[in-house]
Amino acid sequence: MLFRGHERLFREPRPGARRTAFGDETRVLFASIGLDGKMKFLNSAWAKVLGYDVEELRNRPLCELLAVRVPVAVALVTRVLDAAEADPVEFCLQCKDGTHKLFTWHRRFDPETQRMYIAGEEIPERRRAKRQRAMP
Repeated sequence: MLFRGHERLFREPRPGARRTAFGDETRVLFASIGLDGKMKFLNSAWAKVLGYDVEELRNRPLCELLAVRVPVAVALVTRVLDAAEADPVEFCLQCKDGTHKLFTWHRRFDPETQRMYIAGEEIPERRRAKRQRAMP
């Protein structure tokens, strides 16, 4: 399980239903990614946190947003898409303004839809600094 209630965030809305849900108010990035590595569904937090319009990210490969060189980005996305891998993954995404933000990513593969569902929570700068100071 990704987190309690995550299933409702990725469901398509009923015809005529208002599209205001938990996913529209959070700063946690939610997305579904196809086996081709392209993002299929994204919540509005991608726009709030990274500055991109959700439509410009839809069907875009996740590795294009990673703040690392191409071979490393491809390796990270391959790890994210690995259904057998259950541990959270940390990596930076590039914001539209060129800055970078670090996230912890949780994921779950759905064999029925053949998609990986991911949830990314930003790691605050102060927590990153504290972690770096604790390293030998």
